[in-house]
This record gives sequence, C-alpha cells and structure tokens, in this order.
Amino acid sequence: MKSLWPKIRKLLAALKQRDEIYLVNRRMVYSEKLGRTCGLLELHRLTPAEEYYEAHPRAKKKECEFVQEKVDSSFKEVDILLKLVSIYKGGDG
Repeated sequence: MKSLWPKIRKLLAALKQRDEIYLVNRRMVYSEKLGRTCGLLELHRLTPAEEYYEAHPRAKKKECEFVQEKVDSSFKEVDILLKLVSIYKGGDG
C-alpha cells in the first residue's frame, strides 16, 4: 500500500493557505495488547494565543504566540487523512 503522507502534507499546505495551521506529530507508545511499541499520530491545531484564551478563560496563560489544541489521535494514517479532509471541506471535525 502506498504511503498517505504526500496527501496529508498537501492537505496541511492547503489549510495553511487558508490561515488554518495544523501539525501532525508521531510518537511511540507501548501497547500492552500487542506487547510492542506502536506509532501514534496526533493532529493538533495551532490557535493564536489571544483567541484561545478568550474561548478558554480558565486556562493557565503562558507567554506564547500560538497554543496547540489536540484535534484527534489515531494509530492509522487514513484516520488522520479523513479528519483533515473533513476539516478542509468545512466540517471542522
């Protein structure tokens, strides 16, 4: 099966042109069920700090330009791709 990363990167670039910045992070987690390490993909949205703190007044304020909000996480690239397509089409999650 071909990698879905080129499509994911293309969607991330298209969203960036609309001033919506998303990041995909990959980290390793240990699975008790499988008995080995697995790659977990996390989708984050970069929100301007002022906008984030207006929407979340109880959040602890930090000196930064952007705040990362976790949108989704999955073990499969296709789930992240489908989430990005949904966001791009206007479903916003």
